Amino acid sequence: MVFGFYLENNSMLRKIPPIVFVLLVFITAISVLPLSAAIKPMTLPELMEISTGVIDGQIIAKESVVIFDPADDMHEIWTRLTLSGTELTTGETVTRDLYYMGGVWNGQRIFPVTSPRDYQTRVGARVVAFYWFDPGLTESGANKIFCYPNIYQVQQGSEEPTVIGLGDGAAVPYNTKLSVLSAEVKRIFAEQKASRDDR
Repeated sequence: MVFGFYLENNSMLRKIPPIVFVLLVFITAISVLPLSAAIKPMTLPELMEISTGVIDGQIIAKESVVIFDPADDMHEIWTRLTLSGTELTTGETVTRDLYYMGGVWNGQRIFPVTSPRDYQTRVGARVVAFYWFDPGLTESGANKIFCYPNIYQVQQGSEEPTVIGLGDGAAVPYNTKLSVLSAEVKRIFAEQKASRDDR
C-alpha cells in the first residue's frame, strides 16, 4: 500500500516527536473546519447538496493511513474505511474506500473532535455514509467523510433495517426505516440533479 509506506518508512515522520505530531494534526484539522470548530446543522437536502454519493453498506476494512498533502507540505493521518453495499442514489452495487481525518499512529489515537466515532466505524457494522469526492485528497482524489453526522448506524429492526438518528441538527435526527431514508435520498438526488441540469 502506498499510504502504508508513508506510515512505516517515512524517515521524516518517524523523527517527529509525538506531541509535535499531535499539534501538527490538530492545526491541520482546524484549518479545514469553520473557525468555531462547530459542526453546522444540516437538513437531509442540505447534506445531499454537498455530497457526491450515499452508501448503504457494511464496513469490511478499516486502516489508519498517512497522506502527504503537497499544498501544506506535511503528512496527515487519515482513516480509510472500505464499504461494500449499495449506492443509494443509483441503486448500484459498489465497494468504495471512504476517508476521514484522524487515526492511530504509534499506538496513539489522534482525531479531531469532529471525526466519526469508533462505534460508527467498527469493522462489520452496517452504515449509511454520505461522502464527497475530494480531488485534492491523494494523488488521484478520494471520497471523504466530513464529520460524524455524515455516517449513521443501521440496525435490524423487528420488521426491517432502521437508520439510527443522531439527534437535532443532524440530517437524520431520528430513527428512520432504511427504506424510507433510501426513498428520500433517491428523490432528493433526482430533484437536485434536475435542478443542476436546468441551469
